Amino acid sequence: HVKDCEGTLKNLLDFPESLTSAKLSPVFLPLSAIHAFIYRTASLMDFEQFQKFDDDLIEKLGRENFGRKWKRLSAKEKKQKAFTVVSDPDQVRDGLETSNFLDFLKVLTYCVGDDGKQNQLTLIEKQIEVNLFLLNFNSCVATHLESIFRRLDALHRPTDHLKLTFWKLYAECEDDAFEKFKNTPANVDCMAAPMKQLVSYHSFVLGVGWDEEVEAASLRAKGLVRRQLEVVFEKSASSDAGKWKPDGDASDEEVLKWVSLSPVDWDTIFSSILLVGFDKQFCEIFGREKMRLEALSHSRKRKIGEMTKDNELNCTRCTQALDIQKACRACCIDYNYPNATSGENCPVCAVQEPDENFKLDTDGYCDDNCGKTFQKHPDDHSLEEALKTTYCKGTFVPQDPDFYKKVVHIAVPESLSDPKHFGHLLWTYCRFVESLEK
Repeated sequence: HVKDCEGTLKNLLDFPESLTSAKLSPVFLPLSAIHAFIYRTASLMDFEQFQKFDDDLIEKLGRENFGRKWKRLSAKEKKQKAFTVVSDPDQVRDGLETSNFLDFLKVLTYCVGDDGKQNQLTLIEKQIEVNLFLLNFNSCVATHLESIFRRLDALHRPTDHLKLTFWKLYAECEDDAFEKFKNTPANVDCMAAPMKQLVSYHSFVLGVGWDEEVEAASLRAKGLVRRQLEVVFEKSASSDAGKWKPDGDASDEEVLKWVSLSPVDWDTIFSSILLVGFDKQFCEIFGREKMRLEALSHSRKRKIGEMTKDNELNCTRCTQALDIQKACRACCIDYNYPNATSGENCPVCAVQEPDENFKLDTDGYCDDNCGKTFQKHPDDHSLEEALKTTYCKGTFVPQDPDFYKKVVHIAVPESLSDPKHFGHLLWTYCRFVESLEK
């Protein structure tokens, strides 16, 4: 411990070479950091830059240097007068001395020892280690790594370990995005984060000449798009459009499930991705995937055309649900007769009693024997008709909003640049590849 703190501080400031002790107590030094900031920062600016300087700091500077006269100046005059202060080297030095900043630098220089150089290098390296340790994938990793790279390069320290740091954090970012995306299609916007990391990293490594990393970033971006498409194909294959029916409202779910998606939703997803379909990069790089998306979209459109508003209508005789072909499986579990008309033999009775002829009546009933119907419900109309919308002021307005909400759960954003758009990831990739060709 230092008994005479004031004396030691005076010697440290005036005669630092006279002090031989390697250990010091904490140094207490009055310091006006805000004044030091004003003078050090503003003195480096030209007048155009100074005009954008913080108005409160300019006010503080002006009041302390011009007193009562300051209040009588216009806003333009105030900035001109304040700029004359920070442009004068003598006034800047006086301001820094008054703030005690210059004494602070002397104390800092002494405390780090060896004229400051070696210990400062060690401190900087420790700071870099801490910065790397605190990095996480929720920030722009490449931007931080570039800043660290510049500092390490200036110190002539190795930088290759920064590559491993990026790929470790990127893997965490990609896995986190896919975990959220697989949980619900509502999280499609999470896919934008890993692509942003890759594009930013590509720009960084291109600038510093890491050619292998440039290629690695490009390949990983392509792989990211394919991985998203794999999830879409997988979830689509596990859905059963034929069994889906609008008997609930998926918007009431806390988390929208993939299995809750209607054939209309799936067609929206495929069509959204295919909006990039005529892009040169898409056709050349993802040609097979494009063909698959088109086939799936066509399949869903066909399903929609086959479905009715109620999808599984009730049998008018036994009240049980009709299947997609309008056959009553409750009455006749093994048969599908969607096209039975008046005058035909009853298909059920024809099997059960082949020697007798039981004709269907004008309503499709077999009144002669089994009493079952194979006629369509008179109120039946297509799903496409039930989902009709009108276009008004840039928005599609459903004619039947309540029913529309039961069927449509995937909204289409206005632009592909919106991360909520299912075509956003592919669109971003195509723009990225296009930029590399320029």
